[in-house]
Amino acid sequence: MDCLTFGCPVLLRGFTNKDEPVTEIKLDIALKELDVTMEEFIDLCILCGCDYCDSIDGIGPTKAYKYLKESKNIEGVLEFCKEYNKDLKKKKKYICPEENFDYEEARTLFKEPLVKDPETVDLKWTSPNFEGLKEFLCKEKGFNEGRIESAIKRIEVFLLKN
Repeated sequence: MDCLTFGCPVLLRGFTNKDEPVTEIKLDIALKELDVTMEEFIDLCILCGCDYCDSIDGIGPTKAYKYLKESKNIEGVLEFCKEYNKDLKKKKKYICPEENFDYEEARTLFKEPLVKDPETVDLKWTSPNFEGLKEFLCKEKGFNEGRIESAIKRIEVFLLKN
């Protein structure tokens, strides 16, 4: 789903399930129906969970949308959570991860992705360096280690079949 957050105009999903139809999501229609700007959409996606930082415990898509509509950005949602958590009568608290919630860097990555000119890239197909991949994605780019390990396992199974 991060493709939409990067500004991809159309996303097709559902190619892996024979029983479900392929779903087409158009970014311009999604923004209009959600009644959000692209900047708000990026913040919504970060709050819902993205590959570049952790999310706030206790805030899923519904609450993320509601609080974002009220406060317009992540900073406002964080301020709301801070005030909400001060109320001692509230049993449920919103837990913002101390580490790994660099939403500002995630926001920058979505707005200004590092893109190479494809004409300057010389691709050579070899066996994957899974340890190097994991090191790069988890330690350098902050991806969730469990998600990366799961993806690597799926790739290994695929490679064994082919």
